[in-house]
Amino acid sequence: MLHGSCGMIKCIIFDVDGTLVDSSYGLFDSFSYASKIVGLKAPEKSLFKKNIGPPIDKIFNNFYGDKSHLKENFIKSFRKHYDNKGYLGYKKKFDLKKLEEIKNKNIYLGIVTNKPSMPTKNILKDMSLIDVFNMITCKDTYNISYDKKDNLKKIISIIKQKISISDSEFVYVGDTREDFDAANYCEISFAAISDGFYKWKSFSGKNIYPSLDKFLERHL
Repeated sequence: MLHGSCGMIKCIIFDVDGTLVDSSYGLFDSFSYASKIVGLKAPEKSLFKKNIGPPIDKIFNNFYGDKSHLKENFIKSFRKHYDNKGYLGYKKKFDLKKLEEIKNKNIYLGIVTNKPSMPTKNILKDMSLIDVFNMITCKDTYNISYDKKDNLKKIISIIKQKISISDSEFVYVGDTREDFDAANYCEISFAAISDGFYKWKSFSGKNIYPSLDKFLERHL
């Protein structure tokens, strides 16, 4: 199964970076800061943006794979900057009222993201969204896996223990192939947001939306 029907939905689970927010500004600022701290040249912003999605250690490997001896200090510097300042460099990508309308239809809302807990919750608090989501699953939530597929599977299992719901009533909303692969792995529906970090140009699947607002409008 690739997508499912996105018909009768009881639970919507969202990715964060590129889906709920455009976090590229803050991530690039913190990445550039950490690069300077360890004596590396930061990549061009456009190239950096194409690499957003995986955890920061993987992004580091993409640009500085031959500088592994600097990786620990780089990540420490990045985290300090992003957790305290950089996370504020985001742009909200949806109409808050539309998300609240979805919530008021008794649809269970969750998050599964590669971001660590601190910046994720700080962003949600800054948007006054921390109480809108029933479950928030970050890179470090369970300490059993840093893999989005496994974290998505875990949250689905927990939600099934809380409410009466079948796999066909879940949908995962994301903007990258990693998000699609996670939904496919868990055998739930997937909605692709095409104004994020992956443009889906050669993707022939259905349920592709030009923006998160268009997806929310579809289910109001």
